[in-house]
Amino acid sequence: MLGVIGHASIDIIRRGSLIRKSPGGAPTYCSFYLSQLGINLLPITLVGKDFNEYLVDYKERGIITDRVKVLNSCNSTSYEITYYDNTRKLRLLHKCSDFSRNDLHDLPDTVVVNPIAREIDLDTLQYIKEGVEFVGVDLQGFTRVFDEHNYVSSSISIKDVIKIIEHADVIKASIDDVPMDGSIP
Repeated sequence: MLGVIGHASIDIIRRGSLIRKSPGGAPTYCSFYLSQLGINLLPITLVGKDFNEYLVDYKERGIITDRVKVLNSCNSTSYEITYYDNTRKLRLLHKCSDFSRNDLHDLPDTVVVNPIAREIDLDTLQYIKEGVEFVGVDLQGFTRVFDEHNYVSSSISIKDVIKIIEHADVIKASIDDVPMDGSIP
């Protein structure tokens, strides 16, 4: 069993005049696609009650939803994703609660930590690493920063990169996860 830890989201996707609303985030994408390959996944996520309509999609695909924690205290993490010719612009619309240690009990031996909006901090990552055998980390949610209008850019300190390396067995990063000028402060 592979655990996928991070926020599932509700994404508003804009391509020209087309607008589509769909579930997103690593718990959704990993579960939907890898389950087709016969890989058993356990999405470990925090969502708002506005996500309930998407849980039907999970169940129809045979995905375990026992660790999808629906909170009444917040909306689900939500992004507006606007696609242009060869680029996209992300804007955070809502952010659900951050993960606490209480949300991370009885983890599978292998997990992927894939935050999308800084919902997992470095201390929580260390806690996860101490309780499992193998941790993969996707940098995206550790590097995303939000301006005054909640548009996304990337920034990370070398100190934080070192901490992530210390608490991960493998790290995944894309070009979008590193600062645009290529420097790490």
